[in-house]
Amino acid sequence: METLLELTMSPVPELVGMARLAVSLVAYRMNYSCADVEDIEVAVGEACADAIAYGHRVMAADATLRVRCSAGSGLFIIVVEASGRACDEPQRRHQGPFPSEHTLSRFVLDAFMDTVAYRCTPGNGMSIRMARALPADNPTQTTTFATASPPRPTWKS
Repeated sequence: METLLELTMSPVPELVGMARLAVSLVAYRMNYSCADVEDIEVAVGEACADAIAYGHRVMAADATLRVRCSAGSGLFIIVVEASGRACDEPQRRHQGPFPSEHTLSRFVLDAFMDTVAYRCTPGNGMSIRMARALPADNPTQTTTFATASPPRPTWKS
């Protein structure tokens, strides 16, 4: 599994756009279509917003929101993790990471990504793992982000 991006930031709604943009740039470089990139971008925004909303009451001053992208085994995997102690609250432990499976956010994530998994760990916060199949023209390789410089013109006098 090759890590393509790891972004750590404060869990504030104003920074969700930065996470969306960073992941969409990675998805674009993975040869997804424009429509697929937009779907992935919306899913990342929803996952970040959920992670922030879920833990906002119990996040410490040094809380973080981490977004990681990796590729391997034919999948593009995005993990959104929020530190905090929201999973320690007894009334939330039995409910899982979200109060209802019928929220619009869960519907959006399930619609735009191939697989979605939620994990809530007492003392460590929560995470959302999303995966989408790599495009057909990018089976598992071609994730190199270095670009070759165009040849320099030679000037003749």
